[in-house]
Amino acid sequence: MRKTLLRPEPSVKSVTPAKRIGRARRRSGALGAGGFTMIELMVTVSIMAILLALAAPSFRDFILNSRLTAQINDLVADISFARSEAAVRGASITMCASADLSTCVNAGNIWQTGRIVFVDTNSNGTREATEQILKRTDALGNSNALVASGFTRTERLSFKPYGGLLLSTGGSFKLCDPLLTTGRAVVVAATGRPVASKVPCP
Repeated sequence: MRKTLLRPEPSVKSVTPAKRIGRARRRSGALGAGGFTMIELMVTVSIMAILLALAAPSFRDFILNSRLTAQINDLVADISFARSEAAVRGASITMCASADLSTCVNAGNIWQTGRIVFVDTNSNGTREATEQILKRTDALGNSNALVASGFTRTERLSFKPYGGLLLSTGGSFKLCDPLLTTGRAVVVAATGRPVASKVPCP
């Protein structure tokens, strides 16, 4: 007679409700540790939006002021260049406002349209077709305004062969951005030497 061996059934561990709750909490804690909840994300985004709104005007002013500084430095460089060329060449050199970067504006005090520096062979302050252009500077290309005042002829500066202003009358340039209350200025003495500074606008 054969004996039948009975295999013991595997024991089944009972899982109580309390254990199930504990496992669920552990899983949810593990997920929360690696990310943000929706509320936390919304709060973070709101704070970032507020900070950006506060910083935007300051950043804009920084950009505009940097542009003003670059433009006024270009003007100082052009004046110094014209003065230096007059001394080096022993000839009259004129810097004038120009809309086409080839001929001079014959009247007015608006300089944001561009300017040229040329050898003024006949010292009349107007560029003739045969007179050499030494430097061209493009228009400002934005809403900034560059205005001359005080010079005998506000549409041009002419330098003597030794560097002083041909008409011996100094003056100034004022550069303003409509979005700023502080602009830049360049004062040019009768000797032809330019000095830049900050000024209120408009």
